[in-house]
Amino acid sequence: MQSFRKIYNRMLTAHQESDRKSLISSITSSDRLVAVRGARGIGKTIFLLTYAVRNITARPDQIQYVTMNYLYFAGHSLYDFARKFYQDEGGRILLVDQIYKYAKWRDDLYRIYMDMPNLRVIFSTSSVVTEEEMGPELKGRVRIINLQGFSFRQYLNIKYGLHLKAYSLKDLMERHEEIAAEVMNQVKPKEDFELYLTEGYYPPVEDNPLSSAKLTKNINMMLEVDVVYVHQVDISYLPKMRELLFQICTQDKPTANVTRFARSIGASRATIANYLKYLDDAELIRTVYKEGNEYPKKPDQIFPNDTNIAGVMYPHRQSTCMRLKTFLLSQFENAGYRVNVPDKPGADFIVDGEHLFACVDGKTSRFRSEVTYTFSNLLVGHDNCLPIWLFGFLY
Repeated sequence: MQSFRKIYNRMLTAHQESDRKSLISSITSSDRLVAVRGARGIGKTIFLLTYAVRNITARPDQIQYVTMNYLYFAGHSLYDFARKFYQDEGGRILLVDQIYKYAKWRDDLYRIYMDMPNLRVIFSTSSVVTEEEMGPELKGRVRIINLQGFSFRQYLNIKYGLHLKAYSLKDLMERHEEIAAEVMNQVKPKEDFELYLTEGYYPPVEDNPLSSAKLTKNINMMLEVDVVYVHQVDISYLPKMRELLFQICTQDKPTANVTRFARSIGASRATIANYLKYLDDAELIRTVYKEGNEYPKKPDQIFPNDTNIAGVMYPHRQSTCMRLKTFLLSQFENAGYRVNVPDKPGADFIVDGEHLFACVDGKTSRFRSEVTYTFSNLLVGHDNCLPIWLFGFLY
């Protein structure tokens, strides 16, 4: 146990906090099992270590961090480790990183829950591991926290050490001029917004923005490890899945033409439908439906998960229009709003079944009073015309 303690202490010394304090504070003593889900590179390890720092008591040895990458767990069970920590060390909070790499994690978590009532386990897992895949024994016992990429607001807070606050969609729509003025008293959003679209969605690494090479590596690891391991996909099919992802991220329109995709990569429509689900679960793409439709029906539109992912699909550069729509969709969904494709033309999204939004790159001469227009070239809006960067303050 002491060797694990030394590694854990070194990690605590080196770690830097991220702007996710509200999520960390939302974990209560009644949450005995907490799953922190998220894509690779999204900051799950930092989240666990920040939680440890913020919950160290007079007895710091009551909290322990381990990762399932340790070779120790090739010959020892997580249950036995937890029992020793709980009974011999008086442990109360066990932080387990990358738990899905441990084959018996579901069984061991259930046994820990039943046999160690005063031990809380907070564990990180891949976004590919859905709630259903946690199994019936853990259902209703695990609180799930979906760790999203940084909003534009969080990016600015980290970059400049600020405390800019988030706003509801209602506030943005009703007070956007006032809110924009408040933000612009502290930062100049135009240049930072362009940087955010390129590098700001994922946490910085070692005080530097996440490089495109690092993001590309994480994308491939999601496909080659997470998707293959969790969904038991034959590794020989990976080139087709990678090609499908590239085609989606390089489209100039969010087309969901399953037949064209199938023909292009040489796969059946059923296979494409499965691949789309895997890529969506892995948070590499976002599928959008018309109201009333959902999986397993064919999506109506498909986008990259975020603008950073689209930006590493060399040598392609995402069109400005797709870039803006991808950004807007990511901010809405990450903030917890329901986004659908509207039935009628004239808007790009309908949010929570009532608010219509359209992305505008440049000028437009046709306005509809029921549509909110988001402009790429506005710093401060007016009436139902808002600067698109402001939607980065939804969470």
